[in-house]
Amino acid sequence: MLSMFRPAGLLAALLVVVAPLALGAPASAQANDPRIPGGPTPDQVKATVDEVRAAERSSKVDERVAVIGRAGSVEDPDVVRALEDGLYDKDAGVQLATIAAFSRMQTPEALVALHGLARTRRMVRDGLPLAALYRAIGRHGDRSSVEVLLAGVPGVTDPEVVRARIYALGNIRAREAVQALVSDLDLGTPPAGQELPLMEDVRVALARLTGTDQSADRKHWQDWWDRAKGDFQISPVPPALPPELQGKWDAFWGSDLAGMRPKSDVDLPTGRKDGEGAPGGKPPGTGDMHPPGPVSPSA
Repeated sequence: MLSMFRPAGLLAALLVVVAPLALGAPASAQANDPRIPGGPTPDQVKATVDEVRAAERSSKVDERVAVIGRAGSVEDPDVVRALEDGLYDKDAGVQLATIAAFSRMQTPEALVALHGLARTRRMVRDGLPLAALYRAIGRHGDRSSVEVLLAGVPGVTDPEVVRARIYALGNIRAREAVQALVSDLDLGTPPAGQELPLMEDVRVALARLTGTDQSADRKHWQDWWDRAKGDFQISPVPPALPPELQGKWDAFWGSDLAGMRPKSDVDLPTGRKDGEGAPGGKPPGTGDMHPPGPVSPSA
């Protein structure tokens, strides 16, 4: 189906996604610019909205994609509303560019819009836009996304789409994400005598969430979680992973998480400071990685 779309728009959209990462640019340069206290000014928001509206009337897809890319650095609800129609555009290039813009925008409205697209499942049945959508949702690292990522799209078994859901869940530091990866996420049915598909990716995501490594055997993870989940706490700080696992995490995310503000709604009991009650004064899930095998519930 992607072949139906004009290649110029698709190529330009991919450049919008890749170029900031290759250059090491901040995720939201304009919103973080110290010359713009508190974010963009009303005049900047109006100018951006006007440019987006004008571009929508253009027949040149590459120009629309470029405008969307620039608008993605202006974090404001009005800009999100102006861009939102692009999520449902029939041109894959425009759709991908809008998904990429909302991936970078750290306003709640951008994430809500991405959730809306995932729930309606319109125009995202191809692997590339759908994987990009789940990646964008996961980049926000918000607990509210677990349900959306878990639901997926029935009948879509593209490995890259499932992998994007796995790593997206791995970036959400919440108990619900651990539960989803341990038991609830449908990984398909493996051939006789073989492991579940993509379990190595699940292993990486779970290790980053929990600070323990139970190998690529889902049964080991389920047994560990049954013992640990009663009082297990997710640290707000991701643990240092062994090089093998870190390499796989980096191979998926690269520098794509740079500039994203950590979420504060982690599962630490009210009144408890990070590190209190954890061995060595560290929050659970930080410090040395537990090797594969049985671990205590406090790990």
